[in-house]
Amino acid sequence: MFRLLENTDLGASAIGYHSTNLSQHEYKRVAELDFVITTRTHLLVLEVKGGAISCRDGIWVFTDRYGEEHRRSEGPFEQARSGMFSLEGRLNDELGTDVRRAMVVGFGVVFPDWEFDERSVGWDDELVMDADDLSGVRSLEGPLQRLMAYWTAKSPGRSGVSKQRYVDVGRLLRPDFDKVPSLRARTDALDLAMEELTEEQFRALDYVEDWDRLAFVGGAGTGKTFLAAEAARRHAAKGARVLYLCPRDRLAAFLRPRLIPSGVDVMTVDSVGDDPYDVLIVDEAQDLMNLPELERLDELIEGGLERGVWRAFLDPNRQHSVVGVFDADAFAMLKSFGAHEVRLDRNCRNTPQIVEQVRVYTGGDLGTAIAGEGPKVDFVDVGESPAEEALETRLRELIDENVSPGEITILSPGTPAESCVSRAERWRRGRIRVIDEAVCSAWPGDALTWASIEDFKGLENRFVILTDLHLLSEGERGVNQLYIGMSRPRVGLSLLLDAASRSRLAEMAGAVLGGTSS
Repeated sequence: MFRLLENTDLGASAIGYHSTNLSQHEYKRVAELDFVITTRTHLLVLEVKGGAISCRDGIWVFTDRYGEEHRRSEGPFEQARSGMFSLEGRLNDELGTDVRRAMVVGFGVVFPDWEFDERSVGWDDELVMDADDLSGVRSLEGPLQRLMAYWTAKSPGRSGVSKQRYVDVGRLLRPDFDKVPSLRARTDALDLAMEELTEEQFRALDYVEDWDRLAFVGGAGTGKTFLAAEAARRHAAKGARVLYLCPRDRLAAFLRPRLIPSGVDVMTVDSVGDDPYDVLIVDEAQDLMNLPELERLDELIEGGLERGVWRAFLDPNRQHSVVGVFDADAFAMLKSFGAHEVRLDRNCRNTPQIVEQVRVYTGGDLGTAIAGEGPKVDFVDVGESPAEEALETRLRELIDENVSPGEITILSPGTPAESCVSRAERWRRGRIRVIDEAVCSAWPGDALTWASIEDFKGLENRFVILTDLHLLSEGERGVNQLYIGMSRPRVGLSLLLDAASRSRLAEMAGAVLGGTSS
């Protein structure tokens, strides 16, 4: 049957479907249609019955190729009829009544192994194709034309469906699809992977138990703030007075509601008092790594930096010299106080796609990404259009993918007034919040947010859009700004690029390839 149908010509639009499953049937849990033949005017269901068949007292007996008998009260004509009605109903439900009213729908039964000359009020001769019809032929054009004419006479006035509606019928009968996990699903999966402690982080926490002075060194995304917070909690749980020190007020505002219930004081350098603590935790320590700041830290801990208990968490790659000053000699002096250096090489924030692009454009080492694959980094060509239009388009695309506005942060090297965000429709309607201490204390929220790269240092979000890259500072500071901005997202990173920004990125990448960036 398959071979004969392949050779059958019922017009350019004709399609034959073999073994079509019906998930909804009039009275069966599932059903299968042996063949469905469609043209733009007709839809025919064919039931094929090979092997031996008999009927006694209304009970049909089918003997298969293995000699096994199967008894049914439902005969092949009733099977074909019920399959036709079920398929017709599904078309009506999915595509509307216009398809059912435009197409001639019918059925037929094929007995390829023997002549079927039985007569009954239950079927007409025109519904039958038997061995006599199939013998010596190369196609089924004649028998199918006869079957189509039979059903056309029973359904006058059916003119057929449009080309597009015919495509819709085909998609319903045998859909072609190539689905990938949605951005929402991939985001959730990545977050689950990143929330699990790595073996490296377990080992790092073991050092907290064994060493008085520790310097944790790792790139952005290697879990430094997470480890710093957990170390602070553990010391406080043992009754120690613990100071968690941050260079920036927004990071401190984010950490306070998470650490104060554990008995940890969270301060910035500018707000801390003079009384020394039992344990000092310094986050973003690269911003305080200079002699004047080390002198201040020395005063904040019992025994000072040389004999006290402290943990410094820092990224000497490219997070320095944007906020604060990093002095390599000062770091060497800190380590000379008997500090044990712990290297963090496993990135538990960023996807491999983000890690690679940060390396290409800044030369910065974010470590080895251990989370699953994420979406590619999106370099959006602004072209001749205003940057705010490209920003609005990218925001719509993310939200259309079921990304919550609260999961998106827009970052800029400039101020709101300098940024294209101030010209965006969402900004004018008050739908974008500038990240301040109040926002950070309740982070993450449900609102779309904007921040300067410097103010977002130490924070993260699922999706980050970098804008206004033409405002990056000159020289090394600009590269460091880009490093910080590109390493903030956990899942998706977009960069909006006009001609000037593209030229600047190409220059940075060229410097990395030429070996002039560290």
